Amino acid sequence: MTEQQRKIAATIIDCRRTGLFCLYLSAFLYVGSLLPKFAAFPEKVAVLSGSSFGFTLLAIFFYWRISRLKELD
Repeated sequence: MTEQQRKIAATIIDCRRTGLFCLYLSAFLYVGSLLPKFAAFPEKVAVLSGSSFGFTLLAIFFYWRISRLKELD
């Protein structure tokens, strides 16, 4: 295994970890937006939903990046 292949493998592992973290965080924030306690505060629901959507997009980006890096490997 060459140095470049090791670097690509390490980057794939980092992207996978970061993507999973973003996915878990987006699920946590989405569940938080469903709680009836925050229904009286629409701005909080909007922030939670927007953050959840943003982290979901980040997770999709990292999984796309992993697929591109696997093509290089």
